[in-house]
Amino acid sequence: MNQPAEPAKKTRSSWASRNFWWFVALTYLITWAIWVPLEILAVQRGYILPNPQTLIELFKTGFQDSLHLALSILMVFIAGPLLAAIIVIAFQSGKPGLADLWRRSVLWRIGSRWYLVILAILLVIYLPVAIVGLVRGPLPTAGQLFAPLVWVVPWFLMTLIGSGLEEPGWRGYALPTLQKSISAKKASLLIGVVWGIWHWPVFIPLFTSILNSEGGSLPAALITSLIQLVLYVFGAILGEVFIYTWLYNRTGSVWICILFHTLHNMLATYIGIILPGAVAILPMLGGVMQWIVAIVLLQKFWVEPASRS
Repeated sequence: MNQPAEPAKKTRSSWASRNFWWFVALTYLITWAIWVPLEILAVQRGYILPNPQTLIELFKTGFQDSLHLALSILMVFIAGPLLAAIIVIAFQSGKPGLADLWRRSVLWRIGSRWYLVILAILLVIYLPVAIVGLVRGPLPTAGQLFAPLVWVVPWFLMTLIGSGLEEPGWRGYALPTLQKSISAKKASLLIGVVWGIWHWPVFIPLFTSILNSEGGSLPAALITSLIQLVLYVFGAILGEVFIYTWLYNRTGSVWICILFHTLHNMLATYIGIILPGAVAILPMLGGVMQWIVAIVLLQKFWVEPASRS
């Protein structure tokens, strides 16, 4: 009597998978159609475009001219994951689906403890980085500590739009869609790989630099860029993605993921600005600490969506 459930389960799995890959294709298309030309133009002009890997240097150098500023603003407003989620949901379930995404994206009344939780996670990730930076020196002056905070409001808004608003796509649509047919762990791994590859245009300046260097070649540029991308995916993104999955499945709130993403990127940039000695080890040590947090969550606190609390 239980046999008819198998085809239904298979159909549901196929449906969820198909919609997820439509989302991925649209996310890549929308983002890369703007991001890749911007990166190429920036390389030609010698501009640094804002992203989590370059913000520290950009804060120090500033914008070269009005075109640099315009391209940077356009870079911030590339909302590929968000737009892809809206498009797929609109075709899939129309206004009710969009209303549900909006509800989860502004669901901020989840209990004060969850705001303390994300602050605690960020402290665990970045306190060792800050300690190493302090030990390596130089120590920041009071002026250096507070100078970036003058821009904290526009900086927060820029990071919220440029990074935080990825979350309605990755955690608001992709994660719950995949979890209809596979476990939260498998869904996290798949999203982590897709999310990491989505970032590949940030390595265009590296690729171009190697290609144009003395003795540089196309194979060397390709291999080096690929290695950097693989290290980025496995060293940072895959550890981080489990934290986002855990936050979403425990709260049902996309907003907490938006806020965590925003504060995560801001804190990394702030530490890099005030502690130059931490810049070299920030990606590696930060990635290791993210994996430690992820492993603790996986071993001690993990939940599947059916047991959301």
